[in-house]
Amino acid sequence: MDLKEIIPSYNAKSNIEKPRSIQSVTARYYKELEQYADLMHAKVDLREQRVMLYAEIKVLGWMLGKADNTITQDIDAACKKL
Repeated sequence: MDLKEIIPSYNAKSNIEKPRSIQSVTARYYKELEQYADLMHAKVDLREQRVMLYAEIKVLGWMLGKADNTITQDIDAACKKL
């Protein structure tokens, strides 16, 4: 078997994803802040979900150019709203 048989329709350009727009990153950032606050106020301990969501919020915040302190303040503010 040669490479052409293994990967018949491979096209490197088709695998490149478009970067997300600032608006979509911002919307997802605030949506995940709300989800994190909901998990913090849940009666059940969902630690693994909270940790994963916290990491996603941090990455989205970094994508928006926010500092770690600002992201933490946003998380705290979202948790206090509920």
